[in-house]
Amino acid sequence: MKKKKILLVDYNYTRAWKDIFLETTYTVLKKEGFDVTYLDVSSYALLNDWLHSQASDFDVVWFFTDLDEKGIVDFRYELKKKGVKVIGQSQGFYDNPYEEGSYKGYSFKYLLDSMDYLFVNTDYVKDEYSKIKSNVKYYTLGLPLYEHKKYNYNHSGGKEYDVIFGGRFVPEKGHFLILNLAIMLRKLGYSVMITAPGTNNFYKFIHMFDEYGINHRFQCFNDEYLEILRKSNFFVSFSFIDTLNISVLEAMNEGVKVILPNIRPFSDYCDKRLLYTPYNLEEILKKIKKYKDTPAKSFKHKNRDFYTFNAYSERLSKFIKKELK
Repeated sequence: MKKKKILLVDYNYTRAWKDIFLETTYTVLKKEGFDVTYLDVSSYALLNDWLHSQASDFDVVWFFTDLDEKGIVDFRYELKKKGVKVIGQSQGFYDNPYEEGSYKGYSFKYLLDSMDYLFVNTDYVKDEYSKIKSNVKYYTLGLPLYEHKKYNYNHSGGKEYDVIFGGRFVPEKGHFLILNLAIMLRKLGYSVMITAPGTNNFYKFIHMFDEYGINHRFQCFNDEYLEILRKSNFFVSFSFIDTLNISVLEAMNEGVKVILPNIRPFSDYCDKRLLYTPYNLEEILKKIKKYKDTPAKSFKHKNRDFYTFNAYSERLSKFIKKELK
C-alpha cells in the first residue's frame, strides 16, 4: 500500500518549544505510516512560490502557524479543491474575530473555511471558535511540553530576577501594562526582566527600561530564554485575548510561579492563588509580596498531564486514524 504524503509547513520558527512540537509530531506521523516532508521558510513570498509549485503533490498539508496572509488563505482553498486535506494550527485569538467585516482583507469565516481541520490548545478556544459558523472541524490537540527532557521543572537555581515578562512586546499582550507594573516593581526594589522573541515595540521604550533599571532582552530565543526563565521567580502575563500560550507553558515547565488573569483558559489550569483580577496591578503586587518565598512546587496547576508527550501522541494518533486514513 502506497504511503500517504504529508507536508508540514512552518514560517521561520525560533522557539525551543517548536523543536519539541515538530520532533513529537514527526515521530507520530512516521509511526502511523506517513511519508513526512518538513518545510521551514523565512518569507511569505518564498512560501507562496513553493506551495504553488509542489504542495498539491501531497495528500495532507499541515500549517504549523496561522499563516493568515490572504495569499496563503486563498491557496488553501486551491489545495482543498484538488482534494488535499488542509490542517491549520492556532495558538491564540485574532483581534475581534466575531465581528462581521474584514480581517486582513477577508472575513474571519473565510479564514476558517480554508481549512478542513483546525488544531487548538484548549477546549476554551474550541468553544469560542465554534460560535462562528464554519465547515472546519476543531480538535483540541495541545502541545507536548510538560515533563519533556528539555525543561527542568525540578530545578532549584538562583533567582536573579524577581519577575520576568515574556512573549511578544505588543499591545495585544498588554505591553503598556507590563511597562507600568515593571516601573512599580523597580520602585519597590524588585529586579525585573522583560524579554521578547522579536524587536516589536522594544526600541520605543529602551530609554525607559534604562531609566528605571529594567533588564531587557529582545531577539531572545530558545536556550537563552529558558536560561533566563530558570533565574526568575515569577512570570506575569497580561494577555487577555490569548490561549494558554507557549510563554506560560514554558514558565510552568521551568518551575517559575505564573501570575495570570482570572479568565479562561488560564483559570482552567492555573492554581487559583496565582490568578488576579484583570488589569489590577495592585493585586499582582500583593501576590508577588505574599508568595515571594513560597516554592513553586507548592502551587498545583490543573490538567498538566494534558500537555505530556504521551498524551499529545495519543491524541494525534486518534485524529490520524479517524480523519486521515
